[in-house]
Amino acid sequence: VKEWYTNGDVVTFTITPDTGYQFASWGGTDGSKVSGNKLTITGDMTVEAVMSKIQYSLTVTSVTGGAVTKTPAKSTYEYGDVVTLAAAPSTGYVFSSWGGTNGGEVTVTGTTTGTLKINGNKSVTPAFTKKNVLTLTITHGSITASPAKEWYANGDVVTLTVIPDSGYAFSSWGGTDGSKVSSNKITISGDMSVEAVMSKIQYTLTIGISA
Repeated sequence: VKEWYTNGDVVTFTITPDTGYQFASWGGTDGSKVSGNKLTITGDMTVEAVMSKIQYSLTVTSVTGGAVTKTPAKSTYEYGDVVTLAAAPSTGYVFSSWGGTNGGEVTVTGTTTGTLKINGNKSVTPAFTKKNVLTLTITHGSITASPAKEWYANGDVVTLTVIPDSGYAFSSWGGTDGSKVSSNKITISGDMSVEAVMSKIQYTLTIGISA
């Protein structure tokens, strides 16, 4: 770096962009004379380094169970932009979490919303959980599920307990998914229906005759 140059001097430029910016082109009166970041002095000269904001992408992966809206909804974003993500579960599903490459950077602001600050290309994948209903039926007794919940996620293990009415005994598991019950436990894999089949207890009556 010199205060002044003589004709024929070759000056090399090095550019260090601010965060979120990138070099775009050479401008100014003599910008067209810069080649390979070098300028040959031919008199008093003016050069401008023209910068542009980096455009970053935000990819939200589509998954089964719902959708996500971005606000503002743009194809690209600039450094420092804050994007609000809002998950909308489909009927029968519930939003569970933000995942994907940058899901951990989402600041949760509500049960289905969050914000993401842009400082590079981002990718987020929402996770939706299917609300599976376990239907239990029984005649001549009662049946309980543990844990007792309005709905279950795939993979939940539910323990079934049968209390027969007087004069009845548990016989077997029936219904659409009765065959999936093992040791009084069932692993949820969708909407399921189980019936506790009861049978009447058979009693003996012995009559003794004495002489």
